[in-house]
Amino acid sequence: MLTGLIALATFQGLVNAFDIPTRQTFVIQLVERREDLPNAIALNSSMFNLARLLGPFAAGFLIYFFHEGWCFTLDGISYIAVIIALLMIRVKPVAKSPERKRVLIDLADGIKYAAGMKSLRAILGLLAAASLAATPQMVLMPQFVTRVLHGDSRTQGFLTGAVAIGALLGAIRLAGRKSVVGLARIMPMAAAGMGVSLLLFGFSTYFWFSFASLVLLGFCTMTQMVAGNTLIQTIVEDHMRGAS
Repeated sequence: MLTGLIALATFQGLVNAFDIPTRQTFVIQLVERREDLPNAIALNSSMFNLARLLGPFAAGFLIYFFHEGWCFTLDGISYIAVIIALLMIRVKPVAKSPERKRVLIDLADGIKYAAGMKSLRAILGLLAAASLAATPQMVLMPQFVTRVLHGDSRTQGFLTGAVAIGALLGAIRLAGRKSVVGLARIMPMAAAGMGVSLLLFGFSTYFWFSFASLVLLGFCTMTQMVAGNTLIQTIVEDHMRGAS
């Protein structure tokens, strides 16, 4: 059983390695007007990150009322709608570059490009540091729920939902922006807010205080991630998004 789960998780990771960069590039092709690009990127990032946060929230209640198997079943069924939506999309053909390179060479070019641009290097560094520090809270959440708050799967679901509530508020706030001006100042403020909210959650022994701190965490996490992704997709050159 454990070997099978590890194999499935590894396979899903490989799929995501192709899916996420392709999807990020595809969003640019779907937007006809250049001035709408920041809003489209923000909405795309918001939906992606909201799904990551709302999924565990729903799973907590499915596990409590039904069984773990239903989580995987409904997850698989949900991809039917995604496949149908992809088949219905029509975009203008993009001229392919005649120059073909190997994957490792393209990867090296991307690393050099990111390292050579100060603003891009700073954004990626901040995103990496924040993700490294904040992501483990989802993995460690069950330990806090059972050992600190003495809760169960419903408690887990509510706390995960708190993160989703904050993320939704952050997504709404950013999706309504008309330009990327000011996002560079928002990112470090949001990262600092993530640190404060994690500290509050780590020292909390009360459910509602933990709930409030996780709402703040979700808001700051969504704000930081969406702001960073919007800035990256806006400042990089088209051919570096993988369109070729």
